Amino acid sequence: MRLHVSRLLFALVAALTAYLIASPAAGEALFMGLGGLGGVGAFVSDARGGVSADGVVVVGAAKSAIGLQGYRWTLAGGMIPLGDLPGGTFSSQADAISADGSTVVGTGRSDSGGEAFYKKESELMVGLGFLSVGPSSVRDVSGDGSVIVGGSEPVGEAFVWTEATGMTSLGRGSGKGVSNDGTVIVGSGVDDQSGGPLAFRWTEATGKIDLGDLPGGMVAAVATDVSGDGSVVIGRSWSLLGIEAFRWTEAGGMDAIGALGASSALDVSFDGTWVVGGTQQAGTSYAYVWDATNGVRT
Repeated sequence: MRLHVSRLLFALVAALTAYLIASPAAGEALFMGLGGLGGVGAFVSDARGGVSADGVVVVGAAKSAIGLQGYRWTLAGGMIPLGDLPGGTFSSQADAISADGSTVVGTGRSDSGGEAFYKKESELMVGLGFLSVGPSSVRDVSGDGSVIVGGSEPVGEAFVWTEATGMTSLGRGSGKGVSNDGTVIVGSGVDDQSGGPLAFRWTEATGKIDLGDLPGGMVAAVATDVSGDGSVVIGRSWSLLGIEAFRWTEAGGMDAIGALGASSALDVSFDGTWVVGGTQQAGTSYAYVWDATNGVRT
């Protein structure tokens, strides 16, 4: 569950990227619309899928003449539709892009229903399959596009996918983030006693490690992403103050970021020193940025 402000946050990242590319000497930020894919009725486009490491490529979903469709956007080429998997009702969305910009991952609809996919820039969309009967969905992809993580239903299992092994289960839950080299995976698992969500960090050497939760409140936490170098995990946990964003390191454990109101951490810089997310204060949603020196700033 992401706060609705996540869509605004990714749109902001995309807009700032586009503006800085267009005006390298510009001294202030500007929101810039990315356009749409046409279609009849209300105009809808969404940049929630994220950006490449160099900020040149943005992915998301937009309404088109044939239904909701994932796209790949660049300043030079604009919004390019990605199509969909064969069979089923036409619908696709791009949920993430590799750091090198080569691979877009997301969810489409095939004969078997909702199915996770990957797509190279000049190749057809490829379905990743299912752990059981489906559906499956993607949340993140490694820097070179070779490792993909997500979740598969109906049981609710986290998975990791590579071309060599296909889709492999990581147990109950959902994979949410993967490090740049594909060796560290984070996400939400299921507490065997309470049945509630728990934040986990997985490596091949350690398996799934429970990251704990913030003091107070119910025992529940969700890891939403991991830094590119694998050292910092971010997410949200329940505490005495309600739902709070957290930052976790192996040395320091889990610490609240300190955003006012209900908050979630959504993305993190490669080295883990910068965190961005969403917070709700007095019924209003805000995007925020955090670093250790300045704390939280909306």
